[in-house]
Amino acid sequence: MKVDVFASAMELAQVLKSESQLIEKPLLEVGNGVVGIFTDPNFSNTFQGLREAKLEILRRAIEDIASGGGAFMSSQMGVVYVQGKVRTFVELLGTPPKGNVIFSLNLKKRKAFQKFKDGVEGEEVSQEEINAAIYRLAVELSHAL
Repeated sequence: MKVDVFASAMELAQVLKSESQLIEKPLLEVGNGVVGIFTDPNFSNTFQGLREAKLEILRRAIEDIASGGGAFMSSQMGVVYVQGKVRTFVELLGTPPKGNVIFSLNLKKRKAFQKFKDGVEGEEVSQEEINAAIYRLAVELSHAL
């Protein structure tokens, strides 16, 4: 049975949007240690197309982390403003996206994620950290709703 992690994250995000006092700060901090998030304060979610683009990127990120972080191992993802439009991007690390980055996500513990995925001993990301990363993205999702 496959669990729809994004649907669960969306349900959590909807609760957190209406009841922000329920956000678990310690879990949020652990998630911040796994996932890096950048948001340009000059662009609000009311900017045309930004909310939808953020939701799409957050969906991709949550699904990717839940399945082992494959795309995040070698890429960053986010939203750019280019030629008067908001667009999503997934770019290889070291390849700057075209346009102005207004929202981006990256994995802070790439090597540890790879070891976890490969089942290799050594410094690895724990299941608790993976859960916290998904929680952190669900909190971000609550801000985008």
